[in-house]
Amino acid sequence: MQIGKRSNPAESVAQLVYEVPKSRKTALLMHLLRDPKMDSVLVFSRTKHGADKIARKLEQGGIKTATLHSNRSQSQRLQALRGFKSGAVRVLVATDIAARGIDVEGISHVINYDFPPQPEDYVHRIGRTGRAQAVGDAISFVTSEDLAALRALEKFISRGVPRKHATDFDYTEEKEPVSWRPEQPRRPSGRPHVVETRSSRPAARPGASRTSAPKQRRRW
Repeated sequence: MQIGKRSNPAESVAQLVYEVPKSRKTALLMHLLRDPKMDSVLVFSRTKHGADKIARKLEQGGIKTATLHSNRSQSQRLQALRGFKSGAVRVLVATDIAARGIDVEGISHVINYDFPPQPEDYVHRIGRTGRAQAVGDAISFVTSEDLAALRALEKFISRGVPRKHATDFDYTEEKEPVSWRPEQPRRPSGRPHVVETRSSRPAARPGASRTSAPKQRRRW
């Protein structure tokens, strides 16, 4: 038996999965945050850069957000946690390492913005909500790249995680802009492309000038 290993999430946590294209995850997060019941939300990002990017987008949308990861100073982390505990900060975006020491009661929702590759990490994440007999929700965003990890999780917890589809949300995947490249001129078909070089020109006769025309023979 492995000490400290949790194989089953808390019974008071309702688990949901949203299958969404990678390019639409931030838009879906902002769409779900329209619900006023999501008043204390812990969002998990796989990377520090990703956490900062998510926080910037939410702040631009008028949602009070803080971040918690290893690039933040100790004072910045404490300030983020104080704001989250007091309710001044609605959303806290964190990485797994930084979230190990989080002990905040009253978290209404945990959102796996980036689905964890290991089932143990998933169980650890969603255990942050539903504490002290409170009811919490654990929402996971799953892309096509995460399906294998999702199946491994369901096998690990011995049950399936219900799928949900957000209403009034456009799931159409955003296409990345294609960089413009100048069109290369086509060579005429059927004719070999010959590049004239200095060595391919007829050699000049010794003593002859390349610029002067040949002299005419006089007739007497």
